[in-house]
Amino acid sequence: MSTLRESFEHFRDGDFSDEELAHASGLSERALREMLKFGAVKTFRGGKGTGNKRSWKRKALNTSSIARACNLAGLSLPMAARLSVQYLDMYVFQNSDPMLNLAKWEQLGAEHPISRWISDEFTVSKVDPLFDGYIHITDGWLVTVQVGPGKYTDDYADAAEALDMSRSHIAILSPDGTRLKLWQARRTRMRSSDEIKDHYGQDYESFLDSTTGGDRDPNVTVSLADYTFRNPVTRTSINATMAMRSAMRRAMGLTVKLVPDAE
Repeated sequence: MSTLRESFEHFRDGDFSDEELAHASGLSERALREMLKFGAVKTFRGGKGTGNKRSWKRKALNTSSIARACNLAGLSLPMAARLSVQYLDMYVFQNSDPMLNLAKWEQLGAEHPISRWISDEFTVSKVDPLFDGYIHITDGWLVTVQVGPGKYTDDYADAAEALDMSRSHIAILSPDGTRLKLWQARRTRMRSSDEIKDHYGQDYESFLDSTTGGDRDPNVTVSLADYTFRNPVTRTSINATMAMRSAMRRAMGLTVKLVPDAE
């Protein structure tokens, strides 16, 4: 039986079979194959030829777990995949989400969020208001990423101000929910096309082209985006960090309950 450390180190640095990835992420193996066909995830090895089984790394698990959460929120699988990749791509440079800037075992202290997330405290799935990052879709068109204020609490006077400063409008969703216009109201460095090609490969660049609508809409200003976010008619929120956290716990063989046991 694996120790907690062994389970964590396998999650962090090991690889997963189709069955293990599907179990941990919650996506079916068929949906994973679709994600692979889109170019939204990449295999670690294998996958071609009889008996040559695929294996996957942690990045594919993170991507597929966020995509499943977006899919549950009503987005098509292609758009769910697109938003999950966009969330992960932003954080390559921000490193705000503890699930993405994942510490090594030796770096985990008692108060480190990852230490808490793999403890019994999170046996029942719940929000961590300091560190959870969200994808918000406001009024059906404005896509916003918001990190938890944990990174910001030392710099700002209160959590409300920290949450506001951690928000970045990233995209505009088409009315039919099938196209995405990339847009940055608050500047966060985005990858160039060459970086995208080098990092993800040609398949992902084709996937990006198929789900992105080109230049930003000149009618959408920072003030309009801010006003819409603060005064929503509707808002759908996807807790991307919780999705990855639950996948991590399942991959480690830890219990994940959606609700507490009845007393």
